[in-house]
Amino acid sequence: MKKLSLILCLLLPLLANSQNLIANGDFEENNICSEYHSACAPEAWFRIPPADLNILFYSKEKPVSGKYSDLVIIENVYRPIGLRIFLYTKLLCPLIKGEEYVLSFHVKPLIVDDYEIGILFNDQEMISRTNNPIGLKPSLLVSNETELEKDSSGWRKFELNYTANGDETFMSLGNFNALASKQYTSAHRANVKGDIVCLIDKIQLVPKDSSSFRLCDNYHRNKELLYSTDERHTYNKGVNKLEIEPEPIEEIPTIAEKSTKEIRFEIPDIAFDFDKAIIKPNYILTLDSLVETIVALDPSQLSILGHTDSRGSEEYNLILSERRALAIKVFILKKLPDFSKHIITEGLGESQPRASNVSPEGRARNRRVEIVLQVREEVN
Repeated sequence: MKKLSLILCLLLPLLANSQNLIANGDFEENNICSEYHSACAPEAWFRIPPADLNILFYSKEKPVSGKYSDLVIIENVYRPIGLRIFLYTKLLCPLIKGEEYVLSFHVKPLIVDDYEIGILFNDQEMISRTNNPIGLKPSLLVSNETELEKDSSGWRKFELNYTANGDETFMSLGNFNALASKQYTSAHRANVKGDIVCLIDKIQLVPKDSSSFRLCDNYHRNKELLYSTDERHTYNKGVNKLEIEPEPIEEIPTIAEKSTKEIRFEIPDIAFDFDKAIIKPNYILTLDSLVETIVALDPSQLSILGHTDSRGSEEYNLILSERRALAIKVFILKKLPDFSKHIITEGLGESQPRASNVSPEGRARNRRVEIVLQVREEVN
């Protein structure tokens, strides 16, 4: 009897893993993203918005096991709601109506002790520019009050039961609350940009009753197709098209369905006072002309990227460059309030110099705000 019990203890984890409907739930397999020709995202997982997050940032934190974990940004203290990042995947089999499943995973919040993460099972891919997840009611909710256990390294384990409605194809994780989270203040910053980060690891979704459960016929094919999606960090390269069998979903129009061209404008440092993010009055006419150009071109996406020279600390330069990008965004939205869903801002600090920072002329060229328009072109 003892030998039989030992065999069962060894076989049960293997059985559960063989029925796991989540691909690469431990994030150990990295995708070679075609945009960068390097490993910059876990296989089978995608982000909303499709931000380029350097995997080295969170690989420095020890995962539950292996080398990697992933993350969600549940809030930003400087821009509540606007800078959250969700994590999502497509299930390897659609869920069966009435079937009970067990979802387990680990969370490690950085800096904050109080946190809340929603899990959404649904039949539509959550694309931030066409089907924004914020405001949706999550299927499950976890927080610091519902932790199952906590280890010495700060990882908290969760295990939840879920009864399927029968139309679930995708799973997304993040903060779906349409209101700004009051518990996050400027004193609680996981990084210099004000992001409240929670690491995620060891995700598993298995049937509660494994004895009678049967995987869908296309389980392995679905995984193969999911892993073959190599473009995931840009809005115009097909990142959102996950063509996985056998349950085709209604096509969601994305920027990827039309070819686009990129048009760049540059706002030099002279538009701002030294060390300030307030636009000078004599530069208003130039920005008015930019707004008229935006109206004429009707871009599908507008990225505002702030840059600085190398003077000052790296942390301060990131914040200053973000503030300047936000100042341009605020100006544009005052003129074009309906354009809010199409604008992305990012402060890049001193990380992308255009010239050497040794000379005053080089530093002046590096202090800039770039406006990048993605303009649709009809495919012939």
